Amino acid sequence: MIGLFPTSIAMFIGTILGLVAGFYGGRTDFVIMRLADVVLAFPSLLLAMVVAYTLGGGIISIFLALAAVKWARTARVIRAQTMALKEKEFVEAAASLGVRKSVIMFRHILPNCLPNIIVLFTLAIPESILDESSLSFLGVGARPPSTSWGLMVFRCKTFIFDYPWLAIAPGVAILVFVLAFNFLGDGLRDALDPYLKD
Repeated sequence: MIGLFPTSIAMFIGTILGLVAGFYGGRTDFVIMRLADVVLAFPSLLLAMVVAYTLGGGIISIFLALAAVKWARTARVIRAQTMALKEKEFVEAAASLGVRKSVIMFRHILPNCLPNIIVLFTLAIPESILDESSLSFLGVGARPPSTSWGLMVFRCKTFIFDYPWLAIAPGVAILVFVLAFNFLGDGLRDALDPYLKD
């Protein structure tokens, strides 16, 4: 849940804003990208900590905090690809036939962005897991009776010398999960990148 829900929300927001910024350009692009610059100017974990602490902690606060700090990178990537795709012949042909701009964005440009979105999604999930674990370990994330690997490490650190496996086990679970999704993201990037195909 911690990996999927915040990442899905952030990807949805970032994709929509990136499409709008790249397609319309001008003042719309300027406003959206400056907002993304503000978000990217702060370390994501620190900004997520501030948002989660402001909202009062808990799982819902973590969802909102991670979504609030993760959308900007997706928006930048989708904006760049949209700006390249809107100059293609099939987009110009659709515009010359009188197709609405919203239809062009979501029926013609968005499907061509899906490979990048899928790769970004799989690479953002382990990042969300690490951030949530860090926030929970620092005391601004999940709270009992909610379950969290970071919370498990935090609650077992007092027993680290007597029963070290209590803290090591969730740490190893985080490591394995993050590595697995990173390998999955790298594999999908190689499989979906048209420039790497023969």
